[in-house]
Amino acid sequence: MIQRANAPGRETASALGLFFSGAASALPIATGYIPVAITFGILVVNSGLSFLDAVLASALAFAGAAQFMAAGMYATAVSAAGALPGGLSLAAGLQIVLAGWLLNLRHLLMSSVVAPNVAGSPSLSRRSLLAFGLTDEVFGVATWRIAREGPLRPAFLLGLEAASYSAWVGGTALGASLGEVLPPSLRAAMGLALYALFAALLAGQVRSRRPGPVAGAAISGAALNVLLRGPLSLGPGAAFPLAMIGGALVGWYLSRPAGQGGGSSRNSSSAQSSFSGRNSFSSQKKEVLP
Repeated sequence: MIQRANAPGRETASALGLFFSGAASALPIATGYIPVAITFGILVVNSGLSFLDAVLASALAFAGAAQFMAAGMYATAVSAAGALPGGLSLAAGLQIVLAGWLLNLRHLLMSSVVAPNVAGSPSLSRRSLLAFGLTDEVFGVATWRIAREGPLRPAFLLGLEAASYSAWVGGTALGASLGEVLPPSLRAAMGLALYALFAALLAGQVRSRRPGPVAGAAISGAALNVLLRGPLSLGPGAAFPLAMIGGALVGWYLSRPAGQGGGSSRNSSSAQSSFSGRNSFSSQKKEVLP
């Protein structure tokens, strides 16, 4: 009876320990998030929006790259229309939503990898909460942990996400309220932190697989964006989604199995690709940032 009575207490202590372990594992993420979030807060306020707008954007979206893109597209649309801040047209708003949706489609792939590797059977509400906190950087740390120790406990993943979320929202609030006191040169330098953070996370993945499809997707997407924005004079709301889709299609085409075409050759190539893909993903997870 005594052991049964103490069991809930031990489970609670274990869950708390896992939560704080996850929060500690988020320290590298938080270190990268804070300067980037400060830059985002400054960008939003400089676009004519309020402190509350900046904080709500980070608190409700929690999608760094999409937030920067949306803020830039908003500022461009308002400036081009000569409208006051907040006077965004319906068409421009729909373009921002579409571009953000396309950019965040990668979360479908990330969540499909992490979900089967969460221990136990979390309820729908808990799974929804964990899904909200899954970002590129959280995914990198989570898959590294899965590769080393197996399925994640929900409490650990929640701690990892909560610490990352707090750093992002807190950094945004700091940038929106105190960013103007920073020198312009420092503000410009902090804007590069987002690219450095993505580069560090992608370095291990690029080394563990063929670089051709990745380079082809990046180069073709960038070239298509320049073409659409320059000679064709499309706005960012139309050019960015089209360039993103074009780059993704090029990457998909270049990553197809070499023998794809028909009959037994297709089946053999598909099996070989599947086997090498599993090995590649396994080694990839081991090379992601700790």
